[in-house]
Amino acid sequence: MTIPQLALQKQQISNLNLQVEVIHRQATFALASQVLQAPLQAQGRVDLTGDYYADASLDTPLIQLQPLLAVYSPAQAARMNGQTEIHARIRGPLKNKQLLEAHLNLPTLKVNYQAPGANAQTVNLEIAAIKPIRADYINQVLSLQPGEIKGTGTDVRYQGQLPLSGNAPSTLTVQGAIDLSLAQAFDPGLTSSGQLQFDINAAGSKAAENVAGVVRIVNASFATPDVPTGLSNANGLLTLRRDRVDITSFTGNVGGGMVTAFGGVAYRPAVQFNLGLKGNDVRLLYPQSVRSDLDLNLAMTGSTKGAVLQGQVNINSISFTPDFDLTNFLNQFGGVSTPPPTEGFADNLKLNVALRSASDLNAVSPTLSIQGGANLRIIGTAADPVITGRANLTGGDLIFLGNRYEVKGGTIAFVNSIQSEPVVNLQVETTVQQYRIALRFRGPMDRLQTTYTSDPALAQADIIHLLAFGNTEEAANAAPAQSSTLGAESLVASQVSSQVTGRLEKALGVSQISLDPQLGATTANQQQGARLTVRQRVTSKLYVTFSTDVTTTQFSAVQLQYRLNPKWSVSGVRDQNGGFGLDGRYHKEF
Repeated sequence: MTIPQLALQKQQISNLNLQVEVIHRQATFALASQVLQAPLQAQGRVDLTGDYYADASLDTPLIQLQPLLAVYSPAQAARMNGQTEIHARIRGPLKNKQLLEAHLNLPTLKVNYQAPGANAQTVNLEIAAIKPIRADYINQVLSLQPGEIKGTGTDVRYQGQLPLSGNAPSTLTVQGAIDLSLAQAFDPGLTSSGQLQFDINAAGSKAAENVAGVVRIVNASFATPDVPTGLSNANGLLTLRRDRVDITSFTGNVGGGMVTAFGGVAYRPAVQFNLGLKGNDVRLLYPQSVRSDLDLNLAMTGSTKGAVLQGQVNINSISFTPDFDLTNFLNQFGGVSTPPPTEGFADNLKLNVALRSASDLNAVSPTLSIQGGANLRIIGTAADPVITGRANLTGGDLIFLGNRYEVKGGTIAFVNSIQSEPVVNLQVETTVQQYRIALRFRGPMDRLQTTYTSDPALAQADIIHLLAFGNTEEAANAAPAQSSTLGAESLVASQVSSQVTGRLEKALGVSQISLDPQLGATTANQQQGARLTVRQRVTSKLYVTFSTDVTTTQFSAVQLQYRLNPKWSVSGVRDQNGGFGLDGRYHKEF
């Protein structure tokens, strides 16, 4: 039988040539083909009577591994290559498996992987068998002949016997070290380094097998884009016993902080784990643009069918990155989201973790400053976590639509135990012209209700108009009418300036830049040009405002505001006429 091309399970087999001859109840065969660009030859004979005694062999010349990798791991094929050679033989009665014997011989095995290194350079990782890899199966005992695999940071020696049935004694030893950089060959997004050193011995019988040994973790590091932080400088000792693995010691750095693990995993008669993790000053960038410093004390107990992760996480501090955007941050809490259905350990891992912050927590970004504390709890499952509890806001301020709003207090409550749904009760105040305006927000994020009050009192429509356009509806109607051309120019200029200043704020890292074109605006004495205002939060308590007319240096003003405590604040001003002023303010609620 000859088949030039054959597609089997989406794989191409070419030049298949099979010759079978049956004489005196005995079949002999010879097979030649090419699979994945590798030539393959098999031959043998089989008795067609009795116990069907067979003697068959499979042989390949030196074959390249890259075509095989291109099929099963195309993402890694460009970085990995290697070669091997296979010789296998089976002999004995097919009806009596106890008398079957098999032999496997790999004279050559070499693998080369180009891992990404520092400074966009690649690092070559190589492993190869020092001597042929040989395995024999005789009398239902699998024997692994002494061998050694060596390469970049890797040296593994092995030998032993493993009975596949009955209670015959078994012996298996594995010694050496593995370079953890080789893990990148299985996950392209993983960055790893360090060594895994081991000395493992297995002896006894299938009914009473005794496994003993140690595994050492030496300067291990792991990082992946799927996890907000990585592990570095990890060192530990794992002790293998007959029915369990114990963490004798383990320490490492996560986000610049120290973590310690302890406990163990039992694998007989079923998998059971009792693991603990402690950490100090662990820094995370999660969610995006939010940095946090944490202390944690967690424990996980149970099995793969049902487990619990519980403990406490203390938030020492929170800060924001320069690209923090309040709108994008709040949008992730809006609406109802249903996680996709999953099946796995994450669905069986229940959560009961307390999340608490320091009472004087202070988070600052160029456009947001928040003081307060939180007492939260994370429940649900690892596949669908839910936040419950309460966060208190005691002070701060934010920049929004060109105005600075002071946080006078409020709460964010998570009362829904089915899904994370923050309910806001927050009051902020701002000053526009001579009006002191207070805004109170109430309700869930996707159904937020806002009420407006002002001092002196204004109608709600006037307050909204004052916040949006800088004047009341009455003042806008009383202003002299501009020509249609000038109005259009002012509108276009305002839109362009808002686009430009928005990008400058992120590029320069300042809290706010505003450019008021003022096209055609005049005073009694002269025409004023565009006015540039720069506001910058230096610290959570110090705020600086600089305003100037871009056409002259005569109309420049500087204001410094410093908040001593929630009740007292000081403001110093150098106005556009060169005068100085100092104000002290005392805040009292009645």
